Amino acid sequence: MTVIKMTGDIFESNMNVITAPVNIVGALGSGIAFEFRRRYPDLYYQYKKQCRIKVFKANSLMLFNPSGSKHKV
Repeated sequence: MTVIKMTGDIFESNMNVITAPVNIVGALGSGIAFEFRRRYPDLYYQYKKQCRIKVFKANSLMLFNPSGSKHKV
């Protein structure tokens, strides 16, 4: 596996997927997680709901496609 170190804004990158490191209590409170919450409100609501009903657990993934989002930033 090759690792490439890059600088810049991940939200402005040309990557197909970006990852939000989060906890499992439904809070996107600071740092990069907060920026995901600010830019993608629908992601936050889905994540919070999945945490509340105990679907989202440690080491699990939740995929989100912002192009289908109701809220546009």
